[in-house]
Parts: sequence; structure tokens; C-alpha cells
Amino acid sequence: MPDIRPAPAGSHARLVATDNFFGTFMKQNIHPQYREVAFTDMSIGKTFIIRSTAEARDTIEIDGVTYPQVKLDTSSESHPFYTGAQTRIVEAGRVEKFRQKFAAKSAALKASAEAAKAAKAK
Repeated sequence: MPDIRPAPAGSHARLVATDNFFGTFMKQNIHPQYREVAFTDMSIGKTFIIRSTAEARDTIEIDGVTYPQVKLDTSSESHPFYTGAQTRIVEAGRVEKFRQKFAAKSAALKASAEAAKAAKAK
């Protein structure tokens, strides 16, 4: 058990541990293993290594080191939202949809305005 003493005056912490605080008080054998994992984006074939607790079935060797491998359908490297491709397509589609929707209404409005003008002139 670590030596726990009150925090110094003016400190926001309630207790100060004098040795490895987290290693001592965390329950053993209940936390997932936090390690380096290779994530492979299958749509573009790019592999990146980050620390994760993700479970992996496969392994891959990169630069002589074997990593657990998680295969992804898409990642931030290939997803249209992150690459910017999606916003351009969506915006162009919205503008065209707006123009089509109100083109018929503006034509009908012009026709009724002309009809009213012609009726007033008689």
C-alpha cells in the first residue's frame, strides 16, 4: 500500500500518493490490454499503427515487429466525410434540388401575376 498523505495547502488534490498511484489502486486482471495495434484500411490498403485495446484475430509483421491486425472497411483516410469529397457532392445536389423545386413554383407565380395584371387592365 502506498504512503498516502494529505495534499499541500492550496492544492486541488485531496490525496497525494508517494509511489505509483494508478498501478497500486487499479484492480488487477480486469482491464483490457492496451498495446500497439496495426489497423488496415481495406479500401485503400493503408496500414497505421496506434495504441488500442481493440481485439484482433490476425497479426501482421511491419519492419520486423509483429502487431495484432484489425481490418477496417473504411477509415479517416478513405471516408468521404474526412476527405472532403462528400461535402462537395452533397452541396451540389442540394443546390440542384432547390432550383428544381422552386423553378416550377416561380413559373406558376409569374403566370398567375400576369393573369391578374391582364384581368385588372380589362
